[in-house]
Amino acid sequence: MLPRLRSGGRAPAPPGSRAPTTPSSPSTPPRWSARRCRPRPAASTAPRSGCLRARIRWLRAVEAHLSPRDRRIALIPYYAGARISEVVRLDVDDVELSARKGRLRLYGKGGKFREVDIHPKPQLRLDERPNWPHAGDDRALFLNAKGGRLTTRAVGGIIATIAQTAGPGDLTTAHVLRHTLATTLVRGKTGLVLVAEILGHARLETIRRYSLPSDKDKEEALNLITIDRSSRFCRETALKIHSRAVLPASQDRWDHKLRVPRAAPAAAR
Repeated sequence: MLPRLRSGGRAPAPPGSRAPTTPSSPSTPPRWSARRCRPRPAASTAPRSGCLRARIRWLRAVEAHLSPRDRRIALIPYYAGARISEVVRLDVDDVELSARKGRLRLYGKGGKFREVDIHPKPQLRLDERPNWPHAGDDRALFLNAKGGRLTTRAVGGIIATIAQTAGPGDLTTAHVLRHTLATTLVRGKTGLVLVAEILGHARLETIRRYSLPSDKDKEEALNLITIDRSSRFCRETALKIHSRAVLPASQDRWDHKLRVPRAAPAAAR
């Protein structure tokens, strides 16, 4: 026999079973509602970037690398601020070089592309590319050993290998190289709109974080505080002066080891 329906049209639950709970019930609010509504804390430190010495070590390590292809890959994030995915998507026609300047056509997030002028110092022209295997079958600028387009993982491994040669803890990823260019431009008084256009950011709030103090800036600020490095000597001197002021002349001696006053030795008979 079928169970009798209630006024709401729903059959009663069988005995021994738990009644279903609705997440939208006001009596039992979902646990994730408070977490989802919690505001995200604002960043208080600038993104990680390389200092002047780290940048010089990086450029020297790139110049000492043997592979011409790997040298070009390592210089594009540093000079153009390109993401690692944008480096992989580069084709032969996306690079325009002249004696005075160079220009890259980068395809970023959401299918958007931008043209970035780069410094003429890096030699991005690959004269060895026509001799690579299957170079005429693929229009990608950087090819692997089989003649296909490089992957983001392969490009990240190339940059990590050069970073190990430059020094431990230096510029290790393409994104750190990108942050280094942005930090250099922002601290060099470059307009935020221009920096956002170079990096391909749509919001200026993303660029303002590069003007925040870095961990090194906070450390240098702490070093400006005057610190008495001879605090132990000053503390012992203050105790000595205090003991002379409150003790009689017969107890004018102070034992620094025991930290208690002692009487002067008896006079010789």
